[in-house]
Amino acid sequence: MSTTVGIVYDLIKEYAPEELAFDGDNVGLLVGSKEDVLTGIVFAVDVNIDSIEMAKEIGANLIISHHPVIFGGMKEITDKTATGKVLLTAIKNGINIICAHTNLDAADEGVSQTLAEIAGLNNIYTPNHTNLMRVGELEKEISTKDFVEKLKDRLNINSVFISKNYPESVKSIAVVSGRGCSLLYEAKSTNADIFLLGEIKHENAVYAEILDVCVISCGHHETEVIILNKLKLYLQNQLNELQLNLGVYDKSPMIKI
Repeated sequence: MSTTVGIVYDLIKEYAPEELAFDGDNVGLLVGSKEDVLTGIVFAVDVNIDSIEMAKEIGANLIISHHPVIFGGMKEITDKTATGKVLLTAIKNGINIICAHTNLDAADEGVSQTLAEIAGLNNIYTPNHTNLMRVGELEKEISTKDFVEKLKDRLNINSVFISKNYPESVKSIAVVSGRGCSLLYEAKSTNADIFLLGEIKHENAVYAEILDVCVISCGHHETEVIILNKLKLYLQNQLNELQLNLGVYDKSPMIKI
């Protein structure tokens, strides 16, 4: 029996149930047909021309991405817009696209959980007020500077942004992958020493200082790309070590120079 796009789609729904997605989020099979026989998969944070090129190069006809390739209303699909160019390129090349966004953030083994584990947290739990957040503790209290150095090494990054009035030491940490700056009050209510997230806007950093919440921002892409290999391994295990072309497109659209 051939593996179809629909079979993979059902497995992704088991891993990251769509009912976990925020209202208005656009998740699921956004481009293509469940009936298509699978030839390979590329895992990516975003669908762009480069991730489509990777799919073409390895002979894959499915991209599983974290960020939705279609978001908001569209009245036309033309090459006049960035989204239109991507969709036209994918469709012309017979590439299906499945997106798992806030449902993957919130999933039991999703992005925030993975970030909490990478940060070295134990006794990880999901607070009642938001399923996007994880809270846990380090094995022992350590200096904040030592924690930051370990975090940079584990995420393979060179720098982070941190609130200027950071505590001397840290043990308890609240974690949200990606753009979690809207959850400052929720982070405050956990009494964690630090709120670790991907991206924070300037005005939210100002609010964090007023609320006396220490924030560490590691980068939106950097806190989400960590899920791709985990998803790849999950599908390989579910499909008995799938003998298909698999690729991980892990490049960020931004670089530091």
